[in-house]
Amino acid sequence: MNRLFIHPSGAELWQGSMYDVDKLLRLHNGKISVIGLFAQEYQPDDPSKRYELIKTGYDDNSQASPVELSAISNLADNAADLFSTRLREGKSCLSSCAAGLNRSGLVSALTLMKLAGLDPAAAIDTVRKNRDPQQGMSALSNPRFVETIHKMSPTVGSKSAWTTWHR
Repeated sequence: MNRLFIHPSGAELWQGSMYDVDKLLRLHNGKISVIGLFAQEYQPDDPSKRYELIKTGYDDNSQASPVELSAISNLADNAADLFSTRLREGKSCLSSCAAGLNRSGLVSALTLMKLAGLDPAAAIDTVRKNRDPQQGMSALSNPRFVETIHKMSPTVGSKSAWTTWHR
């Protein structure tokens, strides 16, 4: 699990695996407000209702059909919109999927594009540099997701909106 960046509001965007969710919540004792669960195979509930859950599980299949890839892109884009809004409100977010690399990386990169105004290459580079490799794989190693990110355009924001880029 890695912190990818900090918004001037103090809110943080984290990216990790489904195994990191409970660890991060314990470590930050309720400071995470929004949890994005993007692993189709991991969709738990929060009976306490302490967190805003985004449950848009989708497959990390690099062989997805164009229709499936379009649906995945729409889900990720909507999640990135919500993450961007919540970060502006000062609420920290966690983007997670099974390994914390591709599905969560897709949402994290789109969030960077929307909120910080990064172009697709810079957003991908930022995610890759700030997310530790898992099981010998680096973040955003799914070529279809990288292609999807390159097809999307950054929207609102500017690079100066971010105070810190860190691990």
